[in-house]
Amino acid sequence: MMDMMQTAAVATANAVLPGSGIIVNSAFELGKVCSEIAELLTGMQETASSIKTQCANIEKDVAYFRWVLEVLGRVQHKNKLTTELQKLITRFETEVKGYDRVMKKFLEQNILKQLVFHNDLDEASASVKETAGQLVQCVTTECAINGSVTYGHVDQFDERANRYMKFIDSPEVMKAMSDSDNQKEILAIIARMGRRNEAMMQSPLETNDVVLNVMKEKLWASSSRAVQDDVKNLPDWYITEDEVEIDMSTIIGFGGDAKIYKGVMEDGTPVAVKVFNANVRKSEEAKLKFFNTMKLWVRLGHFNNVCRLYGACYFTATPFIVMEYCELGSLDSFLRQEGVNRCRSSIEILTQAARAIIKMHSKGFVHGDLKCDNILVTSGANRKRNFAILTAALTGAH
Repeated sequence: MMDMMQTAAVATANAVLPGSGIIVNSAFELGKVCSEIAELLTGMQETASSIKTQCANIEKDVAYFRWVLEVLGRVQHKNKLTTELQKLITRFETEVKGYDRVMKKFLEQNILKQLVFHNDLDEASASVKETAGQLVQCVTTECAINGSVTYGHVDQFDERANRYMKFIDSPEVMKAMSDSDNQKEILAIIARMGRRNEAMMQSPLETNDVVLNVMKEKLWASSSRAVQDDVKNLPDWYITEDEVEIDMSTIIGFGGDAKIYKGVMEDGTPVAVKVFNANVRKSEEAKLKFFNTMKLWVRLGHFNNVCRLYGACYFTATPFIVMEYCELGSLDSFLRQEGVNRCRSSIEILTQAARAIIKMHSKGFVHGDLKCDNILVTSGANRKRNFAILTAALTGAH
């Protein structure tokens, strides 16, 4: 919303030359956008030291981004910005915000994950720099600028990689790599990355990333045969935390040992994520139950009225399962909604649930906790599904 001075300036400009207020307003918007970006960059600078593996990279990136703002600040005739230039400025702001979001994710990660996911920030950095380069070129071509427009040196990928390589040999990283839980988790992430990038050859840990290759070699050399076997035998359904973004502020369900959150896959698909507490990883009984559930779920995956499984992760500190998001909630909550024909809906949904149970029984599966809260509902024709078949206890096997 424009302040009083801005409103007056626009009104005056329109009085002198109808329509020119739009141009004057653009000058004020440029100042506002630059101010917002500057505030973001200040926060990044303050946060950089908390992300040890990326501190030097972030500082160099922020210095370059600040220089771009300084160039914009020296533009004369700010009321004559072209549409193309305004679009580039808006895109620059959007990508700086994206860079900031990646940084915040890194704050929540341990030192090994900061290294293994280094490409996330590298790619965000490259994207901002590409737009920044186009922006500066457009400014120098279309605008009059006070002073010269020259930046000393823009950080390159190989320079960033060299910093990572030095960090890998630090005592802090080497200590983290000696932990067997860390070994399994990071090796599993690297293996999964190899599968996703179709870079696997003879080894299950092939990757085209030199930083990941060095980490893999060091972790593999220091790990036990048991750890190596676990990683070699990763099931097809195994996924890693970078493949799904969990909204920890949106709890959509509770369980005895877990909470269910709303999430989104890399391709934008909404999902439900069942996040178990840390005790599940420590308890052999809980781990066995987790694996048995997954094995049965995979075997049930082709059944109608069975919720889709996207994958699960069990080496992380808090294991999780990613499944289809049933946006209408449980049968119990669905029937309580205003405007729902309870009698008709109950018959339709329970009929589908009954068919699913009959199918399960015919294949030797038994549901251990069938109730309204464990039947979830999705929208669309023939899309009511018995969700609990997969998330509640499965007490029988084929």
